Amino acid sequence: MDDTSKQVDDQAITDPPTEYPSDDVDTVTEGDIIEAVKNSPQLAGLILSNSSEMQVFSSPLPDAAQLERIEKLHPGITDRLLTASEEESKHRRKMEEKALDAQIDNDSRNQRNGLIVVMSSLCIACALGLTGHPEAASIIGGGTVIGLATVFVLGRKPDKSDSSRAR
Repeated sequence: MDDTSKQVDDQAITDPPTEYPSDDVDTVTEGDIIEAVKNSPQLAGLILSNSSEMQVFSSPLPDAAQLERIEKLHPGITDRLLTASEEESKHRRKMEEKALDAQIDNDSRNQRNGLIVVMSSLCIACALGLTGHPEAASIIGGGTVIGLATVFVLGRKPDKSDSSRAR
């Protein structure tokens, strides 16, 4: 390639044509594009170098066409991929079930412990009230009832952030 043709090629790349088949993108036809590419090989290179394709899958496995291509390259890989996906899915469900069972056990244990604390507090309050200490009995009994009501209404222990929001 001599210097004059190189200058023309460089100029065609850096100076885009000033006239296009149409200013309205909706009216550009396939023939217009083919004609523009025929007149400017550099444009064809730009189009080819700037084109790309993106595919998004929401499945852990590729689509059927890709699986077929992969199977041709690595015979038996599709069965291995499907088996691995099934095993992972079973494992995930088993772990979710274990987590749910652990949460249920934890909630049951907390309820039993709460019942023991409440009953003990009320028994102590009654004993204090019967032995002539009504102030202590009312503080322990009242505190237990208020604490219990708070936990049942809020469903948890009150946070410091809850009391600061109320102000």
